[in-house]
Amino acid sequence: MKCDGYAPSVKASSQPYTNTKAESLSLIAVDHEVSNTALERHYFYHFCHWTCKQLSNSSDTSNFWMQYVLPLSHTSDPVRHAITAVGAAHRFFTAGSDTHSLQHMQVLTKQYNKAISQIIPCLTVSSIHNIHCTLVCCLLFIAFESILGRYSECVRHLRAGNQLLTLPILAAGGKNCATTEKLKEMLSSLSVEASTFMDDNIISDEQRIWVTGRAKDTSNLSSGQFRDLDQAASELRELEVQFTISTRLYRDEASSNNELPAVESEDGEITANDRAMDALFEDLQRRFKKWIARFDLTKRALEYEQHPHTRSQQFLNLTLAQKFWSMNLYFVPEPCLDSTADFLDAAENLVKSLAKPSYFTFSLDGDLISGLSFVVRVCSDADKRDRALTLLQSLNRREGFWDSREIAKMHQVTLSFDDFESWYEMEVLGGVPGYLAKLAEVLKRTK
Repeated sequence: MKCDGYAPSVKASSQPYTNTKAESLSLIAVDHEVSNTALERHYFYHFCHWTCKQLSNSSDTSNFWMQYVLPLSHTSDPVRHAITAVGAAHRFFTAGSDTHSLQHMQVLTKQYNKAISQIIPCLTVSSIHNIHCTLVCCLLFIAFESILGRYSECVRHLRAGNQLLTLPILAAGGKNCATTEKLKEMLSSLSVEASTFMDDNIISDEQRIWVTGRAKDTSNLSSGQFRDLDQAASELRELEVQFTISTRLYRDEASSNNELPAVESEDGEITANDRAMDALFEDLQRRFKKWIARFDLTKRALEYEQHPHTRSQQFLNLTLAQKFWSMNLYFVPEPCLDSTADFLDAAENLVKSLAKPSYFTFSLDGDLISGLSFVVRVCSDADKRDRALTLLQSLNRREGFWDSREIAKMHQVTLSFDDFESWYEMEVLGGVPGYLAKLAEVLKRTK
């Protein structure tokens, strides 16, 4: 199988899996002269110095793109070409150029095709190293398509990456391979985002099996502050994956005709499915409460020390995420007076830290746009809703699937309707893209 989902044109070798040692996540110097032409070197250089710092909110010392992906480009042709393609797309995007123009698409398509064509020979020898390279390309292609706003292509690469993660050679390595675990974490997190945005089941069956076992053992969770912000971010991502999968499990069960989890059996007794779902959500409740309390301790410690991390993108994004989940009363250790206002305060702090409004920014991480969109959609307070919409309109930003300009326009149009509440309550197939298509349909008829 190839990352873009097409069958390889070269017959795969029958050679058995080889247990070549996977590369570690340690820092390796990057040579900027790895690309073939001056133009390719220009886009590769852009990725090195700009794109990889925007893709992740982590610090430079723990940034996966800087510490692992860039060094990998020295030994992997497909990774090098994929980096060049993402660098070119990001360069055009941040300059405010039309990435879909014929001139730009010729450049982008050439680099993209180079990367795709190199993956086939890479997978003819099924080593852990080659699979890691292909998974990294999947992530780079997801970034590439996200910048271009091609959602269906993003999902295609996500599904391909999730399928690659099921290969026995990776499972044999277990949790001893830091690279495999990091790739699993990143693809799981992106699958959650895609599932929410597209309202589709992007999450793999293996991830579903993993999450159903999480309720069995939560007694050993620490109650102290996090070791660092990376640990806080990693544990939050795991919780968000668990929340999304559990919610989808509930929806899938509730929509089936045979085993409904939210109803009693005919004799009035609670079914096994009821108990399983209750256990999942009770576990979520405990874990979110503990995460929020631990992050509070971490924040206080950093603020007391006047640590520079308190001004970092990672800290501000984690604070925003904490305030977002605190809007769910089931997940907070103690109720706050106005959780929505607290979230909007955190959003304003994060917006101030970003580049000037005229500058376009992109990240695969982040909950700013989706969080503000959530507030606009569900908040009954008009002032807070307007405040969230104003923040959205001030951004020129993409976070994975979420485009601030597209989402702001969507809410602006919806709120112009007299019955906007019924629009937000409407069930539309296809998630956000489906909702946008429905809006466009209505607007076309009214013209």
